[in-house]
Amino acid sequence: MSLFQWIISALIVYFLFANSVTLILLLLSFIQIRRLIRSGPMLESMRRYGFQFVPPVSLIAPAFNEEKSIVHAAQSFLTLDYPRHDVWIVNDGSTDGTLRVLIESFKLEATDLFFDDRLASIPAQQVYQSQIHRNLFVIDKPNSGKADSINVGIGYSRYEHFASVDSDSILEPDALLRVIIPFITESEGTVASGGSIRPVNSSDVRYGRVTRARLPLQLLPLIQVVEYLRAFLFGRVGWSSMDSMLIISGAFGVFQKEAVIQAGGYQASTVGEDMELVLRLRRHFAEKGEDCRVAFVPDPICWTEVPESLNVLSRQRDRWQRGLAESLLAHRKILFNPRYGMAGMLGYPYFAIVEFMGPLIEIISYCLMIIGMAFSLLDPELLVLLLAADILYGILLSFIAVLIDESAFHRYPKFFDLTRLFAASILEHLGYRQLCNLFRLKGMIKLFTGTKSWGEMKRAGF
Repeated sequence: MSLFQWIISALIVYFLFANSVTLILLLLSFIQIRRLIRSGPMLESMRRYGFQFVPPVSLIAPAFNEEKSIVHAAQSFLTLDYPRHDVWIVNDGSTDGTLRVLIESFKLEATDLFFDDRLASIPAQQVYQSQIHRNLFVIDKPNSGKADSINVGIGYSRYEHFASVDSDSILEPDALLRVIIPFITESEGTVASGGSIRPVNSSDVRYGRVTRARLPLQLLPLIQVVEYLRAFLFGRVGWSSMDSMLIISGAFGVFQKEAVIQAGGYQASTVGEDMELVLRLRRHFAEKGEDCRVAFVPDPICWTEVPESLNVLSRQRDRWQRGLAESLLAHRKILFNPRYGMAGMLGYPYFAIVEFMGPLIEIISYCLMIIGMAFSLLDPELLVLLLAADILYGILLSFIAVLIDESAFHRYPKFFDLTRLFAASILEHLGYRQLCNLFRLKGMIKLFTGTKSWGEMKRAGF
């Protein structure tokens, strides 16, 4: 066997490994979800008898130029089925009408409040309180980025737990109640709990609620529905079941405030502040010899708008890949270090080998495939095995994710919806994933060349 064929064989083994890990995560997710579905009676008991045991939560939502969706999002946050929570929208120096529409819609008036400066030394320019909803506050501050905005929100927040939520997102009524459950059932050592994210594109939104969930009409967001199911929902359920979660999505997560303050808060120096914080929390408590549990609950839904154009998708994946790389490099001490438990022995190696190196390895494999076919260097059997290990295996995993989602949650029950999702599962691996790998590779190149910007993330609004 030639050197070229040995390299192709190694790539086949790599794809089999990566996809087999995903299959294991999907199976673990299915088992875990079946258990979590039984938490329905617990929620009813909490509503009827146990609200006094449910901890209050401060919900912090940074906002930059969210004029089109901020009122819907604020209404969603205010009307959550939760006994005691307040809402802190942090206007991060928006240049559009974000602050104006908030003032007009919720009758905001200036107020003075205590500010804890342990994470952010510079308080806001002005804090407003709604005269309609007394638990709604708006913090107006100069632009300094999402991480610093959350730190400022933490400084003003009043409760021992806070939820970080994107201001362009909509929460389902019981989302916060469900995601707080790990803090109640396993209060010792739980420092963070995340909820699932689903694309809201083309769904009906009224008064801050998704009144009817629809699959996106456009192809690009439709493919992302499948991608979110496999990678961002069931993948994280699987990692959570092995206590190897390395990321709580910045779109929706609840944290123990004092734990975050002890760890140093959100880092403004990285574009992946959500993952970097979780890794730092794990390091901080492991090095103190204390438990650090990061949970993920698949049922609480946070609806968010996903990119509808390749330009915006490119910027998003560029940013995600840079955030991933920065976080992994900053905390490389965790790699294969038993001191950090399963996160060090399983979670970190997978993210380093598959998520970080994956785009480069896949692009190299496609280039070698083309060269091999052009110069007759590649045996037909190896070509078929490579395509099967990479493309066909990936399609099968997406099919499985769609079936698990339908059996557990019934979000898209129509037969036509399922056929569209199965079609999207095929298209995801025949062009979409390859494009995303190029976008992610661009992010890696920018990271190592020191480029910081990624462009504007334009949104259509709800």
